[in-house]
Amino acid sequence: MNLSKLVKDDVGLFDSLLDDVFVNFKKDSKPNEKVQEKILEVIDKDLELIRNKIKVSEDAWITKINQLYDTTCVRHSIMLVGQTGCGKSTIINVLSKALTNLAMSRNEKETWRIERLNPRSITQDQL
Repeated sequence: MNLSKLVKDDVGLFDSLLDDVFVNFKKDSKPNEKVQEKILEVIDKDLELIRNKIKVSEDAWITKINQLYDTTCVRHSIMLVGQTGCGKSTIINVLSKALTNLAMSRNEKETWRIERLNPRSITQDQL
């Protein structure tokens, strides 16, 4: 579920609607363990640098990394928006490093790249 697409105030309402419609459904909100392990490794490696860059709590920030990972599993492109200093660039860089490290640990040649796009540089049809 892409909770990151909902306004914070609407999450409780959405959860209660899900509970009403799907009575016996239990929401699994646990992050992927292997990805979580690699995320924590990247954070531990660059901890001081990361702490100096972000201005939100570490737990909330890690939750956002996991939400971004969940979103990348179901979307082929994403846009991060937020206030200056909230950790947008650092979140995507940590996730990219973690997923590349996970692929390398499996002896895969896959690397994760970040392509930045200025939406004003192309037409809306091209987006």
